[in-house]
Amino acid sequence: MLTSQASARLALMGLPDQVAAERALSEFRCGRPVLMTGEEDSVVLPVDGMSDERLAAFRRLCAPQLPRLVVTARRARALGIPAAGTISLPVKDSDTAADILSLAADPQVRRNLEATPASAAAGAAIELAKLAQRLPALLIAQASAAAASCDPPLVSVAAGAVAPFREALAALTVASEAHVPLQGGLATRFVVFRDGVGGTATAVIVGTPDFSRPVPVRMHSACLTGDVFGSRRCDCGDQLRLALARLDEAGGGIILYLRQEGRGLGLANKMRAYRLQDQGLDTLDANAALGGAHAGAHRLQAGDAVDQQSGQARRAGAGRDQRLRPHRVARTDQCRQSPLPHRQGDPCRAQARSSADGSERGRAGGR
Repeated sequence: MLTSQASARLALMGLPDQVAAERALSEFRCGRPVLMTGEEDSVVLPVDGMSDERLAAFRRLCAPQLPRLVVTARRARALGIPAAGTISLPVKDSDTAADILSLAADPQVRRNLEATPASAAAGAAIELAKLAQRLPALLIAQASAAAASCDPPLVSVAAGAVAPFREALAALTVASEAHVPLQGGLATRFVVFRDGVGGTATAVIVGTPDFSRPVPVRMHSACLTGDVFGSRRCDCGDQLRLALARLDEAGGGIILYLRQEGRGLGLANKMRAYRLQDQGLDTLDANAALGGAHAGAHRLQAGDAVDQQSGQARRAGAGRDQRLRPHRVARTDQCRQSPLPHRQGDPCRAQARSSADGSERGRAGGR
């Protein structure tokens, strides 16, 4: 049983494993190495944004161990390597940072590749890299004495802590909300949610939906290029505006605007995918060449956001302190789908075969 002091510390800081995963995520976002602990402790470094200077420093940190490149099964298959899980590839002493990035992301690689299955720690590190919206490709080596005595010390996280941490990110709290009139006089209320690491998602309440009945919901992946700048590569902006009009005509509904540029790829990886499409790859193959670099945690957040809004309406008159709690008082069910028309010739949708059963190709993230 926890003492009052331990309970107070837990309330302030959170669970140790979750704190460690949060700090490791921050390190990956900064492009720094992390110590993954498990059956075998390993040092891992994102290759995305790695310079030759940082590569040389990482090799010195790992010595006498030689780093290997860890990639996803999708990336392995894109390279012609049959794989069912995460694999590791040898890295030459002469390889530069650009050579390693090419091995991780180019559509074709002209070298002999001897793949070996990667450890569970490597798989956990890949998931953390996806959450950081880095390429799911990492250098990994068995932890050396130098890594253990690094100054400042490497952030350490248990490999088994990553999956629970990813699931915990689906829990949201309401950060703020306000009425926002849109162009054309459309009345909306923006409810901004915050997850455990400061990420945000927004529920746009259109009109006055009746939460005692099924409410139409549009899940919309944030698309800077389409929503804001009117990119002709996709029809995301058109879809968003059409969804607003449809929900208004229906008497109200919700648009869940999810902060997952490129369905979780991140803006940098989305531009990489576009460049690969310019070289002739379709949407799915471009994403596969990048290792299938999406985290895919946002649908859980979307369900939590809908549940909170439904429950909030049913608790009308409750104080704000109650509304801030991450309740799950209403269950989100899919009653039916109402597809929106899309622009003819849209390369994102024409190249990615959509299917009603949510197949991998249909979900591949062509935004």
